Amino acid sequence: MELRNTVHIAAQPDRVWDALQDPAQLRAALPMIKMLHQRPDGQIDMQVLVELGYLRRILGAHLWIRKIEPGRVLQMDATLTHRANGKCVVTLDPADGGTQLTYDIESKVNLAGMTLGSFLVNRSARKMAEGFFDRLGKNLTAQG
Repeated sequence: MELRNTVHIAAQPDRVWDALQDPAQLRAALPMIKMLHQRPDGQIDMQVLVELGYLRRILGAHLWIRKIEPGRVLQMDATLTHRANGKCVVTLDPADGGTQLTYDIESKVNLAGMTLGSFLVNRSARKMAEGFFDRLGKNLTAQG
């Protein structure tokens, strides 16, 4: 699945940049995270509640954040057990007193042995991505 979108966040780019790397901010923007732990090497280990149709499970996930262009572009690489992996490139630009955040997501889901169709999986992934950036923006705005 590929997804690209741009959202406006009413916070300066440096605040958005910091929030994207803050485990507490990530957890607040992703309510399906049930446990989050950042290791000394920077890897973030998580337990994530996955709900797809009738499937509801808590699965292990790992997240790595790489700074491509510090202060402006970062890449998040993630794996969800052996079922899914993906990357999200986030670009921040100043705009209208806040930040224009553009994200490009590429993900692959292994549906072998699953009765769920790719439509349902892609729809759920799109909803999760849009919800994450929306909640991140609202949280930053509320924090002033």
